[in-house]
Order: sequence, then structure tokens, then C-alpha cells
Amino acid sequence: MTDPADARRDQARRDTARDLARLRARPVDDGWARALRVLGSVGWPIALLTLLGAALGRVFDRPWLTAALISAGAAAGAAVALSGLRREAP
Repeated sequence: MTDPADARRDQARRDTARDLARLRARPVDDGWARALRVLGSVGWPIALLTLLGAALGRVFDRPWLTAALISAGAAAGAAVALSGLRREAP
């Protein structure tokens, strides 16, 4: 006759082995690296296109045009960033 404690230990070993196999089969989640990639994919287009708008406004040397080009650059950067986020979404 088997001891109930031995049966429980055997069941615990089987359960543990099953859980470890599931854990190993699970896809790797690179949480902080993915967050950094998303942050970069959102921030850079907005910053670069805003600066491009400011630079073009300075070239044309019109204050109202500078403000308009900065706004247009920020809007274009936001659009590029949002399209990038849609591609990244699971």
C-alpha cells in the first residue's frame, strides 16, 4: 500500500514539472525593452518633426510661419507616432 504522503509528493512533482514545462513554452516577454522601444517610437518622430518645423520657420524668418510650421511638425510627428503604435499593438 502506498503512503498518502508519498502520493501527494508524487502529485506535487508532476504538477511542478507540468507548470515548468508551461513556463518554458511561454513566449518571452521583454517588458522593459518593449516599453523603451515604444517610448522611442513615439518620442523621436514628434521631436524631430517639431524641430524641422522650427528650423524651416527660422529659414523663412516669419514669426507666424514659425509657429504654424512648429504646430504642423508636431501634428505630423504625432500622426507618425500613432501609426507606429498601431503597428506595435498586439
